[in-house]
Amino acid sequence: MEKEKLTVGEVAELLGVTTTTLRNWDKSGKLKPERNPENKYRLYAIEDVKNVLHESGVMYIPFKELEKEEVKKQKALSIKEIRSLIRRMSAAFRNSSGGGLMERFEEITKLLFTKLYDEKESKSSTSIFSNKDTRTYENLNDLYRKAISQFDQLLLNGRGSLGDDKIAIENIANILSEVSLSKAKTDLKGTAYEELIRNTFEKSENQQFFTPRTVVEFMMNLIPIDGKSFTLCDPACGSGGFLIEALKMGVKPKGLYGMEIDKRMAWVAQMNLQIHDGLGATVAYLKGDGALGFENELTDKVPIDGFDVIITNPPFGSDFTNQDSLDRFTLGKGRSNRRRGVLFIERCINWIKKGTGYLAIILDDSILNGNSNEDVRSFILNNCDIEAIISLPESAFKPYASVATSILLLKRKFEVNNRANKNIFFGKAKTVGRKPTGDPLFKRGEDGKLVLDNSLEDILIAWKRFNKDQNIHNQPNGSYFICDSKQFLKNIKTTNRIDYLFHHPSRDEADRFLKNSNYPNYKLKDLVITRNDSLVPNVVDPLNIWRYVGLANIEAKSGQFDVTEVFGNQVKSAIRRFKKNDVVFSKLRPELRKVFVSKEEEDAYVSSECFVFNIVNNETLNADFLAFILRSDIVYGQIVYQISGTGRPRINSKALLNLRIPLPPLKIQKEIIENQKVARKKYLMHIERSKKEIEMAENAVSTAENNAKNIICSNLI
Repeated sequence: MEKEKLTVGEVAELLGVTTTTLRNWDKSGKLKPERNPENKYRLYAIEDVKNVLHESGVMYIPFKELEKEEVKKQKALSIKEIRSLIRRMSAAFRNSSGGGLMERFEEITKLLFTKLYDEKESKSSTSIFSNKDTRTYENLNDLYRKAISQFDQLLLNGRGSLGDDKIAIENIANILSEVSLSKAKTDLKGTAYEELIRNTFEKSENQQFFTPRTVVEFMMNLIPIDGKSFTLCDPACGSGGFLIEALKMGVKPKGLYGMEIDKRMAWVAQMNLQIHDGLGATVAYLKGDGALGFENELTDKVPIDGFDVIITNPPFGSDFTNQDSLDRFTLGKGRSNRRRGVLFIERCINWIKKGTGYLAIILDDSILNGNSNEDVRSFILNNCDIEAIISLPESAFKPYASVATSILLLKRKFEVNNRANKNIFFGKAKTVGRKPTGDPLFKRGEDGKLVLDNSLEDILIAWKRFNKDQNIHNQPNGSYFICDSKQFLKNIKTTNRIDYLFHHPSRDEADRFLKNSNYPNYKLKDLVITRNDSLVPNVVDPLNIWRYVGLANIEAKSGQFDVTEVFGNQVKSAIRRFKKNDVVFSKLRPELRKVFVSKEEEDAYVSSECFVFNIVNNETLNADFLAFILRSDIVYGQIVYQISGTGRPRINSKALLNLRIPLPPLKIQKEIIENQKVARKKYLMHIERSKKEIEMAENAVSTAENNAKNIICSNLI
C-alpha cells in the first residue's frame, strides 16, 4: 500500500528540487507541510505534491491509483516528462524496499531495456507491458532473460535476471506501461537513460568514469569524420559517453568498440549503447590489466590493421606495476612502474591505422611539459603528427579531480620519424560549461537567454576554419593560435615540450622585437640587485603593526598598489622588505603582470611570492621604465614558455633574471613613461565616463518604472 505522506527527501526527488528550495516553497505557501507527531519532521500530502507537479506540466499518478487505472494508450514523452519518469521509478523502488542507489539504478536499467525489447517484439505479438494480466514479475523476468540472451554472460556478471524486489519491479513496469520509448521522435529513451546515469553516478564514488558532455562533443567534432564508415574504439569507455556521441554523429554501431576494466561500468556502457539504438556495438569487459594487458582475449578484439579512430579519456593518476607487461611497452621497459596514462598513449598509438588513424586523447599536462616525460613526447613526435592541442581549464573535472589537462589530436604516420610539414592548431578553453562544483555554468546569450558558458564552441569554429585554410589569423584574446611548422620544430630543438604555453606566439613576437630593437639589450641580472631581506612577522613581532602589500593589493597591468597595516600575528608566512624606488614583480601568475615601483618614503613589506629589485645605476635605467617593460609583452613573451606549475603557476628567478631588457637613453625612457602616464589618465577618464553612462542607463530604467507606477496609481484613483 502506498504511503499517504511523503518525507522532505522524497518530495525533493519527485519535484526535482533541492531541500532548500522546498523550504522556501514552504515559507511562500506553495506547499504546506505537516509535522510528524513523533519526531517533528516535515511530511507532505501526496495530493499536494500531485497538484504542484500538475501546475508545472508533469502528470504524476500515485502508484496506488496506477494499479486501479485502465491501461491507457501509450504516448511519446517530453523532456520534462522524462525527468518525472525517472523520479517516479526511483521512488517506486525506494517506497518498496528502500534499496541503495546502485541497486535502484541497475533494476531500472534492466526494466528500461526490457521495455524497449517488448516494444520491438510486440509488433508481431502481444506486448507484456501493455497487458495488466501479463505484467507479472515472472513474465517480466522471462522477457528480460530473453532480451539479454545476445550478451556475453561474463559482461552480465550476475545480472542475468531481475532483482528480488517483486513489488518495486511490478510498480516500475506499471509506470513504463504508460509510455512509448521507441516511438519518440527524438532520442528520448537515450535521454532517459542519460538522466538516470547522471542522477546515479554524480552522487557516488564513480565520477572517474565520466567526461563532461561538452568535452565529449568537442572531441568528437575534432575528428574529420566526413561521413565515412569507419571503426572507432574507446579503450577506457566508462559509461560509454564517447561511443554514444559517435552514434549520434552517424557512426555505424558495428564499427564501435568499447573496453572497460570495471565490470559494472562495462555493463552500463553496453546497456547505454543498446538503449541508444547501438545494436551491434561491442563493449568488452577486460580482466587483469584491462586495455594495457597482452592477453589473447584482448588482442583478438583489435583489428589486424588497427582502428580508424581511438577517442578516450584514460585513467592517468595511478601507476601500472605488472613487470612482465611493463617490459613489453617501449615506455615501460626497464621500469618498476609507469603511469597508466603514459602507457595508454603508446597502446592507443599502436592500435590506430598507420597513415590514416586518428587518436583524440585527454592527458595530464605533465606529459606535455614535465621533465620526467621527455621520452613520452619523443614517442608521440616520432610516431604521430600533431594536429591540435587544446588546453582545458582546471575546473573541467572538478570537484572530482583538480588537474591541468589538455586534449591531443594525433594522426599516426606511415613511417616513424618522418615529420609532416604542417602547421599545428593550439587552443585554450577558459570554460567548458561547468563550475568548479560540477554544476552547469551559464551566461547570457545575445538574445538575453541563458546558454552554457562553453568556450570550446568558439575554438571548434576556429578549428574547422583552420582545416579549410591553415593560414587563419591568431585570435587576439588568446583562445587559439596557429604554430607554423618551422617555428614548432625550432621550439622543440632544446626540449620537446608540446604544451600550449611553450609554443605561444608571444614568444616569437618578443624575440623578433628584441632582435630589431634600436637600442642594446641587457640581461635583467646585469641591471638590478635582488633584495632578499625576508622575515616572518608572526615570529619576529606578532603584536607590532606592519606595513604590508599582499598580492590582492597589487592591481593587474597598471602598476597601482596599496600598502595596508596589519598585526604581525596575521602574517604567518615569510615576507620581503622593499624600499623607495624598488621595483616589485609578482612571480605568481605572471600573466596578470603585477609589477609596481615603490614611491613610499618608509620601508614596507610584500608577499614572498614577489621579487624585489633595486636598480644598480639610476643614471642609465629609470625604475618606472623598468616596471613598464616588465609588464609588457616584450617580457611576457620571454617568460610565457617558462611558467611552471598548475593552479598557482609561477616563474623562477633564473628565468626572470635572464630576461633581455631593451635600454634606450634615459631621456627616451622618461619620454616613454610620460606617454604612459597620459595614457593612464585617459584610461581612468574613459572608465569614469563608462560609470556615468551605466548610471544614466539605470536612471532611464528607474524613470520608466516610476512612470508606470504613476500611470497605475492614477488609473486606480
